[in-house]
Amino acid sequence: MRDSGAGKWICAICAVVVSVSAGCVLSIGTFQKITAALVGLIAALVVMSIQVRNHFLGLALLVVTAVAVPYEFGGTGKMALNSSPFLAGTICAIWLVEVVVLHRAVALKMGRPVLAAMALMGSVAVSFVAAQFPLFPSAGAPRGAQLAQVLIFLVSIGLFLIVGDLLKDIADLKRLTWLFLAAGGFVCVMHIVPTRVFPMLLGRLVHVAHQESIGSVFWIWLVAISASQAIFNRELTPMTRLAIGALTGLAVYRGLFLARSWVSGWLPPLVALFVLLLFRVPRLAIITALLGGLLFLYFTPTMTEVTPAEEHYSAMTRLEAARVLWPLIKESPFLGMGPANYHYYVSMSPILGWYVRFNSHNQYLDLVAQLGAVGVATFGWLMCEILAAIWHLRVRFRGGFCEAYLLGALGGFAGTMLAGGLADWILPFYYNIGLGGMRSSLLFWVFLGAVAVIRRAAYTEASPAAPAVAGTTFAARFAAAKAEIAAGRRNRPERF
Repeated sequence: MRDSGAGKWICAICAVVVSVSAGCVLSIGTFQKITAALVGLIAALVVMSIQVRNHFLGLALLVVTAVAVPYEFGGTGKMALNSSPFLAGTICAIWLVEVVVLHRAVALKMGRPVLAAMALMGSVAVSFVAAQFPLFPSAGAPRGAQLAQVLIFLVSIGLFLIVGDLLKDIADLKRLTWLFLAAGGFVCVMHIVPTRVFPMLLGRLVHVAHQESIGSVFWIWLVAISASQAIFNRELTPMTRLAIGALTGLAVYRGLFLARSWVSGWLPPLVALFVLLLFRVPRLAIITALLGGLLFLYFTPTMTEVTPAEEHYSAMTRLEAARVLWPLIKESPFLGMGPANYHYYVSMSPILGWYVRFNSHNQYLDLVAQLGAVGVATFGWLMCEILAAIWHLRVRFRGGFCEAYLLGALGGFAGTMLAGGLADWILPFYYNIGLGGMRSSLLFWVFLGAVAVIRRAAYTEASPAAPAVAGTTFAARFAAAKAEIAAGRRNRPERF
C-alpha cells in the first residue's frame, strides 16, 4: 500500500513538473493547442462513454452544449472552434462504428430523404476530389481548410440521418424538445436581463456584446418550436402553454428591439411565426404581415439611422460579390470549385477596386461556388423531400405534441431557408460563419432529422382491418378490394 501511495505521489509530482516546464518552454499558442488536445481527448472519452450507454443522453448533451455553452478555443472570432462540432462529429463517428463494425440494427429506412442526403454527401466528396486538380493559376484554400469544410458538410448531413435512430420513440423526442426550450429560455432571458444585474454570469454564459454569438438558426427554431407548442399542443395545461408563449414573445422582443440592426436575428424568426399563424388564424396572419410591412416601410428612415455602417456596406457588396463569383463559377459549373476554395480564387478579380478575399454571405451562392450545379440540385432535392414528408405527416395528428412539432418544423424550415439567403447559416462556410457556426446550424439538422421518429411512429401503428366479406358476389369482392387499396394508401412505405 505504501508503494502504491508513493507511486501516485511520484506520478502527480512528475505531471506538475512536466506541465510547469511545458508552460515555461513552449510558446503560448503551442501550449494552448496541446492543452486543447488533451481536454479534447478527455472529452471524447466522456462523450463516447455517454453515447455508448445511452444514445439519447449524447444527443441531449449536444443540444444543451450548442445552446448554452459558448466557450471557444483554437482561434479568435469566427475562426474559433467551440465544442458543438466536436461533439457532433464524435456522435456521428460512434454511430458509424456501431453500425459498420458492430453491426448494430438501426431504425434508418432507405426512403427518399435518406437517398437525397446520401446523394448530397456524394456530391461533396466528388467536388473535393475534383478540386485537387485546380482550374486556376492561383492556389486554392489550404488542405486543412478544405477538409474542415468537408467535415462541416458531412457531419451536418450525418446528424440529419442518424437522429431518427438515436431517438427511440416520441417520448425521447418530447424530452429533447423540452430540454431545448428550457436551455433556450435560459439563454433568451440572459440576453434580455440588463448586464449590470448579473455581470459575471452574463459575461461567462452568453456573449451579449456579440449579437450573433449563438446564431440565427437558434432564434428561428426557438420561436418556431415554442410558438407551435403554445398554439397547437392542446395536451398541455393552459398555464404551460402561456409560459411557452411568453418565451416566444421574449425571443421576438429581443430580435425586434434589442438586435434590430441584425436582420438575420429577427426577420427569419418572424417568418417562422407567420407560417404558424397561417395554420391557426390565416386571415389575422396576413393582415398582421401587411400592417407590419407598412410600419417597417414607414419607420425605415428611423431604423436606417441606428443601423451600423457595416450593415450598409454588407448589403452593398453582396451583389458585387455575386458579380465577381459568376465568371469563376462558369469555369466549373457542375462540380464547383471545391469546398472552401473560392475564398482564395476571388482574389484574382477586384471587388470595388480591391484585390481581396471575401465571402458571398449567401448560403445558396456558396453552394454553387463550392459544389456546383450537382451539389445545389442534391441540396434542393433533400430540402424538397423533407418538406414533402412533413407536409404529408401533419394530417395524421391532431391537437397534440406531434402536430405541434410538425407545424413548428414547417415554420422553422421556412425561416431557415430565408436565413440562408442572408448568410451561410445552414451549412456554414469555413471562412465566414465557420466551424463555430455549427453551434447554431446543427439545430436545423437535428430537429428536421427528428421528424423521422414521428414518421416511424405514424406508420408502425396497426393497419385498419378490412371489413369482413359476406358471400362471394362481385359487389362484395369489389368492396373488399377497395378497402385493401384504401388501407394500402394509408400505410404506404415510409419516406424516412
